[in-house]
Amino acid sequence: MIALVLLLTVGLPENLSLIDYPQTLTEFAHVLLVWNVAMGLFNLVPVFPMDGGRIFRALLATRLPYLRATFWAASVGKVLAVIAAAIAIGVFQAYLVGALFAFIFFAGDFEYRATKRREIEEEHWRQMMARSRRRRPGRTALLNSI
Repeated sequence: MIALVLLLTVGLPENLSLIDYPQTLTEFAHVLLVWNVAMGLFNLVPVFPMDGGRIFRALLATRLPYLRATFWAASVGKVLAVIAAAIAIGVFQAYLVGALFAFIFFAGDFEYRATKRREIEEEHWRQMMARSRRRRPGRTALLNSI
């Protein structure tokens, strides 16, 4: 939304230097537009906890059980996070970006573990409810005795 408003108000940048500080308000708006679009595209990379990872899991869940889809989405995200961290640190010496991808790696693993725990808990409570229904006397017999 911000990018659209900026695009409509200041238009596309012609010659934009992301290294120098913007000198005018229009240059600042162009820098803001470029970074906003870059962050939006980065958010669509298919790794957890970003939106791209959630979209990827949703697509997988149309063909796989939810837990299995989460496993594959988290695994792909972890592989991409390792590759991106290696490139960030090895090629660009961007240690902070490498730390960001390390966080993304662990967040993907956490997402899978949380989903697995939730599935186990739901199965446990389904079994508990099934057991409680078997032990309960019939309600109709109780109501007929009144």
